[in-house]
Amino acid sequence: VSDSEPSGAASKRATVSAALGVNTNLEQISDWLTKILVGVGLIELGQLSNKGAALVAFIAPALGGDKSAPAFGMALLVYFSVAGFLIGFLGTRLHLGPAFSHADQRLRDISQASAAALEELATKMDKGLLELKTEQDQAGKQVAELKENFAGQQKLLDRLLSLVERIINQLPK
Repeated sequence: VSDSEPSGAASKRATVSAALGVNTNLEQISDWLTKILVGVGLIELGQLSNKGAALVAFIAPALGGDKSAPAFGMALLVYFSVAGFLIGFLGTRLHLGPAFSHADQRLRDISQASAAALEELATKMDKGLLELKTEQDQAGKQVAELKENFAGQQKLLDRLLSLVERIINQLPK
């Protein structure tokens, strides 16, 4: 980070590079294979000129067979090897990186949306449980009132029954 760069821009750049810098085992394997290929290539560099000359001699007849054909064949091999490497490198760097970044962002968006939906569902469930608890409390109060009314009516009925029994007992026989 340069001294002239504002700290907000530096933190934003660090966040973006952290989001793109996902490390995987596949990346480590790719690094190991690259190191192995470079090491073997350096060891076998002496034989590369012999193999290259044989390849150029094999291609030269297809390019016309005159004395400039081997040089032209070698130029084609070098040109297309370098161009293929650059196209492959730039293609993956310019297209694959943003595709991974886009996929990661979509995954984060989906994860956030799922978390929000779960939170909303939990809130609704809590509210529903609270409403059920309130209804249960109200029902309990109504049951208690009915018990009181029943007890009151029971006392009233007992008094009424007692009164009726006294009236019956006072009736002439």
